[in-house]
Amino acid sequence: MSNDRICKFINTLTGGMLEVCTGSIYGFCKSFARITGKEINKIENGLLNQETVCTDATVVTTDGKQGYIRNFRSNSAVLYVAMEKKSRAALDAVPFL
Repeated sequence: MSNDRICKFINTLTGGMLEVCTGSIYGFCKSFARITGKEINKIENGLLNQETVCTDATVVTTDGKQGYIRNFRSNSAVLYVAMEKKSRAALDAVPFL
């Protein structure tokens, strides 16, 4: 989702009481990615050590373009990955596979 759309969503959700600029959203997302990086690595490593990992993809549309959110799940963890295509090549591009 684009930063502009996130800003509009927050503005609408708060009835115009909170107006966030795109720079704030960008900074928040960058900080969130840095903070969660270690946890994502733990989840990826945990999935790699499972006998069975289930996966499924859900269609999402962002800025008029179709994409996918693919989940990888075991009994103890779930990882969501944004993907542009639903193909074998896209799966091969997932870092932990």
